[in-house]
Amino acid sequence: MEAMKSRTRYLLAAALWLVTIGLSLLIVANSVHYYLQPAAEIPFFTERPTVTNSPLWRSMFHYHVTGAIVCLLTGPFLLSTWLLRRSVAAHRVVGWAYVACVLVVSAPSGAYLALFAKGGVLGQIGFLVLAVAWFQSTLAGLLAIRAGDLLRHRRWMTWSYAWVTSAISFRLLYVGLSFVSNNDPAIYVWALWLSGAVSAAVALSLQPALPAPATSGSMAKPAPGSAYLEKGLV
Repeated sequence: MEAMKSRTRYLLAAALWLVTIGLSLLIVANSVHYYLQPAAEIPFFTERPTVTNSPLWRSMFHYHVTGAIVCLLTGPFLLSTWLLRRSVAAHRVVGWAYVACVLVVSAPSGAYLALFAKGGVLGQIGFLVLAVAWFQSTLAGLLAIRAGDLLRHRRWMTWSYAWVTSAISFRLLYVGLSFVSNNDPAIYVWALWLSGAVSAAVALSLQPALPAPATSGSMAKPAPGSAYLEKGLV
């Protein structure tokens, strides 16, 4: 019975990752036109020309999209055991690429773009909160691994990738809400804030348990996250 439950959980997790990767690839494919089409042919640009015609805004937009694409594509491999078990060096290289894209490219540019976001003040605040939360969780994950705390590194990077996937849930929610209302500004804001809530719920559900504090009668304290590694969850 336990073996069957374990297999079921494994299959469900695999299916979830495949769906996530598939939707990420769909977003990537849908973003290609931002680089290939003239701006005059892209509705997202033409609907607010006073903002999108700014060279600075346009540069920040492309920085944000490029970094986000890298994070969407690399995140699932960094959180799974597949890459780490085969090559710690490869995990480290891909991880540095992910962290650099968040801290240097996508989160800062996302914070800038949030100041001009659709949806009024609520839309601007929503995107700004996501950008700050993404930056903070990624930086915390980086500091944790630099300190040798593998478990907290895993916890914070789970939060980081959960914020990345808000790009997926936002689009799904936006399309879904469009079937029940034609109030586009309201739908946009609702989809934004609900996608953040979904990301937070996903991150909380995937959080590994922290080890119990060592007691005075315990043996030598294990390295942070060592038990977690032994279970093959990193």
